[in-house]
Amino acid sequence: MFTWSPNGRELLVSTKEKITYRLLTNELNNEPQNVTATLAFIKTQWEKEQEEKERDALIGLKAELAEFIDKNFKVIAWSEDSTKVLYEASSSSKSASPMIIPAMINPPLTGASTQTQEREIKPGRLYVYDTKDDTNFFVKEVEANLPPPVWFPDSRHLVFIEEGQVKIIEYDGTNKTSVYSGPLVGNFVYPWPDGSKIVILTSLNPHGGVAPNLYTVNLK
Repeated sequence: MFTWSPNGRELLVSTKEKITYRLLTNELNNEPQNVTATLAFIKTQWEKEQEEKERDALIGLKAELAEFIDKNFKVIAWSEDSTKVLYEASSSSKSASPMIIPAMINPPLTGASTQTQEREIKPGRLYVYDTKDDTNFFVKEVEANLPPPVWFPDSRHLVFIEEGQVKIIEYDGTNKTSVYSGPLVGNFVYPWPDGSKIVILTSLNPHGGVAPNLYTVNLK
């Protein structure tokens, strides 16, 4: 089992023997720190950090927009720069009439993305809303057996697993690219903090009885 810290700089790795190690992602871990005894405390702290990050992102918005997001978005994750939010339409937004994101900036900004928007949001679909440009884009359908996309550090791309491949897509739903199509274990994929590579869990020789391990796939 793997758990990333909110800032992506640390990783908790739990073994089958229920021992958990705390690893740093930006350097070698010659002597991994055993944090089994303090695991609950670390997770609680990380949850608080994530909640604070999401709360801070809403504080910077005008009241009307913050209220709309809080009421109608099931937030998956904010981008690193806190200007974009990956979300699923909240189940509370189900109603007889479509849920449409009202114009928050009028007239629209001239520098905003010109890709086709979807401002009518539907449960069961994942979207990205850009709070800076007031634009909303469909990303993909929710898949119950797969984790949601993860933000890249550049706040412009998302990485996810689809059809057994690791893919990267721009936040506005364009330029979907497959970056890895080999074996995967546990549908685990995460971007490196500097965006230069992705981390996957796989076994390079599954038929030889080799246990899965973490590997990186270079993107640059």
